[in-house]
Amino acid sequence: MSNDVEKLITLILSIGRQMHDRGGKQAKKKLTLEQVYVLVFILKNKNPLMKEVADHLCVTAPSATVLIDSLVNAGFVKRVADKIDHRSVRLTVTINGKTELVMAKARVTKKMRSLLKNINDDDRRNLVIILNKFLEIKS
Repeated sequence: MSNDVEKLITLILSIGRQMHDRGGKQAKKKLTLEQVYVLVFILKNKNPLMKEVADHLCVTAPSATVLIDSLVNAGFVKRVADKIDHRSVRLTVTINGKTELVMAKARVTKKMRSLLKNINDDDRRNLVIILNKFLEIKS
């Protein structure tokens, strides 16, 4: 069992690295997987607070701030004062952020199709079933 766990961790990390391939030198503004994850969270959660992003990422607020700063500096996220509590800052995805997110999703889809093209239909279906089981497990 222990050896299986180690193999699984190595496989998951390796797949993440393959998916993270950002296209080499021509990739100037491409998003990291973490940035994509944050942009999707911000869009789904309608202008969340920084603390909500940090909680979702399971990181400290300062760590989340570093990630958000990179998105703000790239023009993908904007900080907006909360209308009720002016001390609080909400996050919103800009038009440029939405555009880059669409392009990032297209790149990931293309990469995933490339990785899956040599896997037969039954194995793909089984992979989906197994990954769904991981998501259903409550630890």
